[in-house]
Amino acid sequence: KSLVCDPWIGAADFNSWVSYPIITEGGKLLSELKPDAIYISHVHTDHFDSSLLFNYENKKIPVYIKKYSDGRLLQKLSELGFQKIVECTEWQSYRPFPEMEITIIPADTSNSDNIESDIFYDIDSSIIIRSNINQEIFYNNVDTPRTLTGLQAIKDFIDQKYDHSITYTCFALGAASEYPQCFLGIDREAEKRKIVARSFENLSRIIDTLRPKSFINAGGWYVIYGKFNALNQFIAQPEPEEVVTFIQLNYSAVAPLMLYGGYTVFNAQGEFTVADEFYGQRFKDRASAIEATKTFNYSYATLPNINDSELNEYVTKATIKYKSILEERRIRFNFKICFHIYDELSIDDKANIIEGLIPRHEFDLFPEEPDEIVQTLHCHLDRALLISLLTRKSIWNMSLSGSLILFRRIPNQFIPTVPFSLNYFTV
Repeated sequence: KSLVCDPWIGAADFNSWVSYPIITEGGKLLSELKPDAIYISHVHTDHFDSSLLFNYENKKIPVYIKKYSDGRLLQKLSELGFQKIVECTEWQSYRPFPEMEITIIPADTSNSDNIESDIFYDIDSSIIIRSNINQEIFYNNVDTPRTLTGLQAIKDFIDQKYDHSITYTCFALGAASEYPQCFLGIDREAEKRKIVARSFENLSRIIDTLRPKSFINAGGWYVIYGKFNALNQFIAQPEPEEVVTFIQLNYSAVAPLMLYGGYTVFNAQGEFTVADEFYGQRFKDRASAIEATKTFNYSYATLPNINDSELNEYVTKATIKYKSILEERRIRFNFKICFHIYDELSIDDKANIIEGLIPRHEFDLFPEEPDEIVQTLHCHLDRALLISLLTRKSIWNMSLSGSLILFRRIPNQFIPTVPFSLNYFTV
């Protein structure tokens, strides 16, 4: 029996990411795998691929998801026609079939830096998969923010419930987000190096805490397609070869498994081997994938246009709603967000805004009675994207992290509440 986790192939909706190194024939690949069940970790479109799932014929397949408080993932799957959606209570084990047991684990922090925030979204999940045939355990963290305390809780749960070590663990390393590539006025190359270095420190914490037999570097492989493709040069992710070398030098008892792109792992009594059994199309390197996708258009580009008067009305309504929600939820409004809206935002080869490009609209969100302003965040984006976001055709959370918006922040410090609050800026 088999369970497929987060099937995603191709361009993700609401952001500028395309899966790498496989970008086509996702529906065909899923059909050929013939899964017995599917697990969807959360609603972000690099995990919940609505196009692929819509075209998947077997709508009677069991789909396992976390029971989220907002019910959005359940609703979206139902709208796609899936007939057997199992909402799982967190930390409770389920048997999709006799050969397998799964446990879905919630996020224990709102961001990967574990910085305090006034806003916490119940939006991510991870999964423990246990074979009832050979007792092997696979922990797939997906890209869920996870504290050291959270990691230890997972290890303790597995020890107490199964008394068995983790056979495979899967984590994304580096930044699957907008920093540093989308930030203007900083040394992005230096910030990239810092994040990559920290990712190895995080890898040590993961291995030291979970003590797995093998490590799979996965969950965040993508390239930025379309007109913002120059941002790729600053994506802060370690190269697969660097991860392998690090593990081999520091953790000789752990097998580094590089499976991205359709590879298969076999475990024969603790001896891991990786085989290439994929016969589809995949890119040999990032440069070729970027070149092939640089003319792709973003999903918001095809949406209907509106005039300036209508847009101003939307902004006014969204501002009133935004401030009302902040007040109702007692979220500290001690920051300022400045919007710079372009008919066609464009960047040069160094990923800076084209010199002389002038915004069509500019407006700010700021408190009426400000205390000390802790940060000013500047957001540069296309007019069509703003319309799509205000009208909820696009999702703020995905567009913010998905390299569709360029930022400048003063000071250059991650304060999660500031960008997270924009999820309330809709009509």
